[in-house]
Amino acid sequence: MSRASASATRQTAPRSACVRRWAPSHRPPSPLLLLIAAALAAAFYSRVGALSAVVAPGANIICGKIPGLSPRQRALCRSRPDAMVAVGEGARLGIGECRHQFRFSRWNCLALGEETVFGQELKGGSREAAFQHAVISAAVAYAITAACGRGDRSECGCDGAKRGGFYDAQGGWRWGGCSADLSHGLEFSRLFVDAREVKRNTRTLVLEENMKPVCKCHGVSGSCTTRTCWATLPQFREVGSALKRKYDEAVHVEPDWLTGSVGTRGRPCNRKSPHADGCELLCCSRGYDTRQYTRSWHCECKFRWCCYVRCSACSEGAEEYTCK
Repeated sequence: MSRASASATRQTAPRSACVRRWAPSHRPPSPLLLLIAAALAAAFYSRVGALSAVVAPGANIICGKIPGLSPRQRALCRSRPDAMVAVGEGARLGIGECRHQFRFSRWNCLALGEETVFGQELKGGSREAAFQHAVISAAVAYAITAACGRGDRSECGCDGAKRGGFYDAQGGWRWGGCSADLSHGLEFSRLFVDAREVKRNTRTLVLEENMKPVCKCHGVSGSCTTRTCWATLPQFREVGSALKRKYDEAVHVEPDWLTGSVGTRGRPCNRKSPHADGCELLCCSRGYDTRQYTRSWHCECKFRWCCYVRCSACSEGAEEYTCK
């Protein structure tokens, strides 16, 4: 049993007052055999070095044998095999960080090489599932960004927006050097890991907030009259710790089972029934409306020779109950 399920308490509140769970926006991730994908790809390309974005021989074979990939993931795997090396590094980095952050907990993430990244206990919308998905996604973005900065990938490099052109006269510094192109790493992670998520999710904000400026002084005798600065990636431990703080701040609530339901307003109910069709249960204790009407039907029908049926018209007062 996960810590979230063990400590969660049932809460009842109007739908407008419900607290959202801290979790990926859509659904828990598919059984991302991302780690298997990454491990296979990394093993295949580990000695090849930096490859171009052109489909390499064997990419179709490797990517075609990885179960659990969506069509988009498989297409990215085939078209950008060089990126899969970084994806493998990021996957291992994310799982390692997840296990470190939960080293004193009963649940401490799933290991690389298990059948799925998310086990049976992580298929629901738990905060453990949210954390593991977030830290792996962040690690993939981190590894892709680092690979771009090292020149390992042909389609990315330094952040062009932070190359010259800006000078802070008051602070005495300008952009220079090779700033980490975080936007490319985040975009690739979004496409490969969680294509249905919005861009500015928790992972994006945590990585952006932890970017660190590094500066080099210029001036006579080390006077540092001018500085050239560039943005660098933080230690991934800082990213993991920031995500763990988000996990610790998550609010435990019951899932909102009414999501996607039209509700029971206007539904007919049985005022006297103690079962599921009763007004008390079906109307969720909101009460019910009573409508009086006249019910008519054919009665006292008799067969006449030959050959017709003659009936009388009967009626009575009746009541109908509908949920408020």
